[in-house]
Amino acid sequence: MHDLVRPIDPRLKQTFLHWAWIGKANWMLTTTGIACLALLLAGLACERPRKRVERLHLATILGFVFWAIAAPGIVAATLKQAIGRTRPFLSDGLDTWNLHPWSGFDHASMPSGDVCNAAALAMALSLLFPRYRLAFAAFAVLIATGRLVSERHYLSDVLVGAALGATGAYLVAVWLAGRGHVFRVTTAGALQLRGREIFRT
Repeated sequence: MHDLVRPIDPRLKQTFLHWAWIGKANWMLTTTGIACLALLLAGLACERPRKRVERLHLATILGFVFWAIAAPGIVAATLKQAIGRTRPFLSDGLDTWNLHPWSGFDHASMPSGDVCNAAALAMALSLLFPRYRLAFAAFAVLIATGRLVSERHYLSDVLVGAALGATGAYLVAVWLAGRGHVFRVTTAGALQLRGREIFRT
C-alpha cells in the first residue's frame, strides 16, 4: 500500500492533512457534549411537560453520540500507545512493524484514532438516521483515505481503527437499549430509535 501512496502528488497529501481536523474527536465530543448539557439544563428548567420531555430525550440522544465516540476512542488511544507502531512517514514505510510502545501519539500509528472517531460517528448517526447510512459510511471512508494518502497510517491501522469505532459505537447502543434508553431491540433483532412519537404533533 505504501508503494501505491508514495507517488501521489504532494499537494493532494497536503490537502488531506489540512482537512485532517475533521477526523479529530475534539470537535465531535465538544459539540455533542455542550449540546447535551445545554438541552439537559433546558429540559430540567422547562415547565411545559411536552417540551421538557422533548429536550431531555434529545439530550439523551446526544449523550449516546458522545459516548459512542468517546468509548472506542479511549480504547484506540490506549492501544495506540501500548503498541507504538511507527507511522509510515517516519520510517518511509520500510519497517511496517517497528514498535516503540508509549512513544507518544505523534509517533504511534496503530490503530488510527481519526478513523476510529469517524467510524464511530458514522455508526452512531446510521443507527439514528438509517436512511442516510451510506452518506455516513462515505464520510468514514473519506477520512480513512486521507490518513492513507497522507502517509499517517498503514492500511491495517485504518482497518483496525474502523472496526474499533464502528463496533464500539454499536455496543454502546446495545448497552443503552438493554437499559431502556435511546434504542429498543425489534423482534427482528435490530436497533430502533425510541421516542419518535415524542416529536409528532
